Amino acid sequence: MTSRGREARPIIPVEIWDLPAGGKLLQERRDDADFADHLAAALAAWSAPHVFDRVHVVGGGATDAIVAAIAARWACTVEPDPFAAARGAAPCADVGQTSVKLADPHGRTWRVARDLGRAPLRDGVPLHEREAARTSTIAWLVDVLAPLRAEAREVTVGLPCEIVDGVPRSCTYCWRDPDPGLVAALGAAHVVNDAVLAARASRVPPGTLVVTIGFGVGGAIVAG
Repeated sequence: MTSRGREARPIIPVEIWDLPAGGKLLQERRDDADFADHLAAALAAWSAPHVFDRVHVVGGGATDAIVAAIAARWACTVEPDPFAAARGAAPCADVGQTSVKLADPHGRTWRVARDLGRAPLRDGVPLHEREAARTSTIAWLVDVLAPLRAEAREVTVGLPCEIVDGVPRSCTYCWRDPDPGLVAALGAAHVVNDAVLAARASRVPPGTLVVTIGFGVGGAIVAG
C-alpha cells in the first residue's frame, strides 16, 4: 500500500495525554512504575463514546508491560520499527520531543538528536526569551529538514503537538501557542500531528486506536 493510499484513510486525532489517571493527568503518570496500568485504565474509562476495538502501539516507549496491559482489554499490536511513520510518508521528518526521525524518497532513514542549545525545552526558557528560542528552534528544524529538501520539493513533517485547523499548538518546543506562522516558517508541504502520521503509515484495520508512546502519549483513530 502506498503512503498516498494510507493518507486517504479517515484518521481522527484524539488528545489522550490529558485523560484522568488516578487523580492526575495521564501525562503526569508517564514516569510512574505502574504507568502501563494507568494507561490501560484511562483508555478503558474513555473508550465508551469512542469507536475502536483494537489498539496499535507505536514509539520508543512501547514496553512489554504497556502492550500486556492493553492486550488484557483489547486486541493489541505493536510497531517495532521506530522509522515506520516517517518511512510511510517519505520524504518525511517525524519530529519527536527528543529527536527527529527522517526518511528520504530512496528508503534511507536516519535520526537527528534534538539540539537543546538551539531547540531548548520550553518550560526551561523564561517568557521574555521564548521568541528568541522560537527563532533558533525553527532555524534548527530547517537545517534538519535541509537534506530532505535537497531530494524532494514536498516534505511531510509530523509534529509532537495538537494541530487545530492546520495550526500547531504548544509542546516542549518553543513555538507559540497557537503558532499560525510555524508551518510557513518551516517551509513544510504537509504538517500533521505525529500520532496521525503514525496512523496513516500503519497497516491496521479500521476501528483501531493508534497510541504513540514516547516523551508523551498521543493518539489517533483509524475510522471505518
